[in-house]
Amino acid sequence: MKSILMTVLYRTVIVAFLFSLFSCQQQTPQPPSIDPGFTSYIAAFTAGHLSRQDGIRIRLTEAFPDQVDMSEPIDGR
Repeated sequence: MKSILMTVLYRTVIVAFLFSLFSCQQQTPQPPSIDPGFTSYIAAFTAGHLSRQDGIRIRLTEAFPDQVDMSEPIDGR
């Protein structure tokens, strides 16, 4: 009985080890897909994982003709 229990335990440990070995493969993140229609207007932008408190930045290819107050939130969503 003890021998059967040890065999089952040994096989379970081996299967768990193999599962963890193959499930922890390094995955390369895919870059975001960029709409080609915007590439002539936007030179750079914030990308990656952001929280609600993080700010975003968008760099336009041409200067914006109006004044912008960076401390004021934008109306609408």
